[in-house]
Amino acid sequence: MFTPVGSQQWVGVPSPWNSKTRARPVASRVNSGRRMHSSVCLHGRLHTTQMICLHGRLHTTQMIMSSLQATVMTSFDDPSDNSGRCDVEFRSDFSRLPIFIFSIRVNFISFREQFCTIEMTTSSAQKNVLHWFRNGLRLSDNLPLLHAAEKVVGSNAQLYPIFIFDPEFVNQPSSSPHGFQFLIDSLQDLDVQLRSKFQSQLLILHGPPPLLFDTLLSQWNIGHVYFEQASEPYARTRDRNVRELCSRHDVSVHVAPGHTLFDLETYDASTSCSSFSAFSKGFYKRKVPPPIPLSDLSLPPLVELPPSFAIDSKSSSNHWGYSPSQGLPALDHVCSGEASSFSECVFAFPGGETEGLRRMANILARETYVQHFEKPKTSPTSLEASTTVLSPYLRFGCVSARVFWMGIQRVLDGAHARVSRPPVSLHGQLMFREMFHLAASRNPNFHHIEDNPEVRNIPNTCGRGNSARPDIRSSMRL
Repeated sequence: MFTPVGSQQWVGVPSPWNSKTRARPVASRVNSGRRMHSSVCLHGRLHTTQMICLHGRLHTTQMIMSSLQATVMTSFDDPSDNSGRCDVEFRSDFSRLPIFIFSIRVNFISFREQFCTIEMTTSSAQKNVLHWFRNGLRLSDNLPLLHAAEKVVGSNAQLYPIFIFDPEFVNQPSSSPHGFQFLIDSLQDLDVQLRSKFQSQLLILHGPPPLLFDTLLSQWNIGHVYFEQASEPYARTRDRNVRELCSRHDVSVHVAPGHTLFDLETYDASTSCSSFSAFSKGFYKRKVPPPIPLSDLSLPPLVELPPSFAIDSKSSSNHWGYSPSQGLPALDHVCSGEASSFSECVFAFPGGETEGLRRMANILARETYVQHFEKPKTSPTSLEASTTVLSPYLRFGCVSARVFWMGIQRVLDGAHARVSRPPVSLHGQLMFREMFHLAASRNPNFHHIEDNPEVRNIPNTCGRGNSARPDIRSSMRL
């Protein structure tokens, strides 16, 4: 028999070198983060596991996959109290594995024998993983989606792919019917691919992202959130609020690049966005990383849909939250004004990764066009587009900028004559895009004229009819 100290917990292990049972302390009054090693006897074998005491809880880095029995001995303040059982919450946090929460029921066999039996069964499902689609509406070359899929490999955790219709952009006076129809097409194509290739589906939510996350993190049992790096000021503020919210819920947030050629955080301060020539000096210091092929992606099937929930909205006409029956909205529900006049129209450029890859392949097949493309020589007034018309597919992430860059490079490598160069070439157009995304990530007022150090605020005198030119002055007064 040993002398208990305080309310420590001890593990009794049949020592292989001694017939007597020795008691080892598992967790006592130790500083947060201190690591200890202890041995437990599982099914007659001696195992060593690493224990960590954090904030009064016992953590282990050894993953236990199913019910098991362990031989242990527990001491309490009152050693004579050996009748009955106690329930202990055993929480295992893993840095690279899903979180498990086990409920331990301790049944005392005999205090004299200094043994008890622990039955460990899963009391709640593994922490699920959430992938938040925003601009990267595609499956190929999607780094955060790939990382989210890797997180659930070898476990029965669910991977929930979601898209949020943010009221900050929905049904605004400046909403474009063409833009929203392109977005709806892209989401439909993404959902079809998820269903046909991986037996999953896209979950559509409506409402402000911070309010939605505050509810779904707990109701959906989320342990990890993945999304793509953003550059726009509003998106960066939104993501910061979501990260703070996830931190309060003890949920890990993983952000990965994908909308730009490089990780915007890896550009050094000397890379200037004041001009194309200044930006290109920093851009050419490294090579564009190769894209991730779709064959590398393996998503688990979505076995069961998450529970529905609703949150209070400022307007009774808004239905914020998630419901499987809600799905994608109609065009006139997300775009005000002239949307109704477009309801029966067929748009010339449907959205989606499938259509974007098809158009990109057709462009790259025109090798002479790619090798000699020069932006000033395009014709904006021609009936058929003289450009690639890949801008909306890049903007919504239906086509990866890295995939397009590498496709252009393969065509240029096969050229036998002089080819166009940046800034007028197709590579130059992608570099301009990269430069403005970098500028937006550095300037919180990038989308404003006021308090924006990159622009000069020139008063609009033409709007009041005060222009020096009489033709402009007269036309502004009409």
